[in-house]
Amino acid sequence: MRASISISFALLFGGCIALNDYDHFRELGTDGGGIDGGGIDGGRTDGGVLRDTGPPSCGTGCDDGDPCTMDACVAAACMNTPLGEGSPCGTNMQCNGGNCECNDGFGDCTDVQGCETNVLTSPTDCGACGVPCGVGAPSCIEGMCSACTTAAECIVAGETCRVGTCNTGVGMCNYTLMLGFCYIDGACFAAEAPNPANGCLRCDSTFASIWSPNTGAGCDDGDFCNGVDTCSGSGTCSHPGNPCPGTCSAGGCDPCGGYSEPCCTGGSCSGGRACGTYVVGQCGCIPGDCSSGRVCYVDGGCRICGGSGQLCCEGGVCEAGLGCSAGMCA
Repeated sequence: MRASISISFALLFGGCIALNDYDHFRELGTDGGGIDGGGIDGGRTDGGVLRDTGPPSCGTGCDDGDPCTMDACVAAACMNTPLGEGSPCGTNMQCNGGNCECNDGFGDCTDVQGCETNVLTSPTDCGACGVPCGVGAPSCIEGMCSACTTAAECIVAGETCRVGTCNTGVGMCNYTLMLGFCYIDGACFAAEAPNPANGCLRCDSTFASIWSPNTGAGCDDGDFCNGVDTCSGSGTCSHPGNPCPGTCSAGGCDPCGGYSEPCCTGGSCSGGRACGTYVVGQCGCIPGDCSSGRVCYVDGGCRICGGSGQLCCEGGVCEAGLGCSAGMCA
């Protein structure tokens, strides 16, 4: 009887005791009778109250590692109840279809747990993690790289020839080129500066966005034998050709032809010798070129002085014992 009274007291003032939890409590009666007359615990006489012996055990716990479930231990069993759609499950995160996902506009872009990066405004993760905004479009606006929000964002490091302003209405930089400069291939050049890759092109600030011909400028290609090089009106290096009167080598012009040698370019021969008077394309002789017993004849060849009935040599010389008459030896 005392057991039923104490249980009723607990039900009335303690909320509830599930029937399947009753075995965690003991009725401690003074008459040794207990609930069933024989006593739940053998008839203890210590006041006739219920004593808590501990909740049902769920072992090591009920956490299933899923932030989109509510984990609890009920009646010695784990219950993992799914959270509702849109329930918060982390920093800037919510449950979506049973998965914990970033809220719209946020990304998990760092080692910090949660979606702490606002990909709508982050210039290093614009629109998505790992998408940086660069030079010319440094700002992230609504998840897209835009050129600017202020004029300061239009400044290009190291650039000296353009002034940038920001059209905040469209987020675009506008640039004005300073006088006396060209802006070509993303770089500044002062007026008349040559193209670093081709000296036959230059900056003409009148046509500031393209290279202009550097007509007449020197453009030595290191080859002596193709002549003195100059830039043409087409922006290329022009070579007039062999500068030598004869053959040319890397060291310079070879000496022009001597007696019986081919004439140099342009019909020149060394020492005032004539070209082609003796043999076509060949240099003739001058006094001193001929060996003993021969003289340099008027046709430019070294000859043995004329015999009887032959032409006299230059100066009217004939073989020994013969005289020269009317150009004939006799």
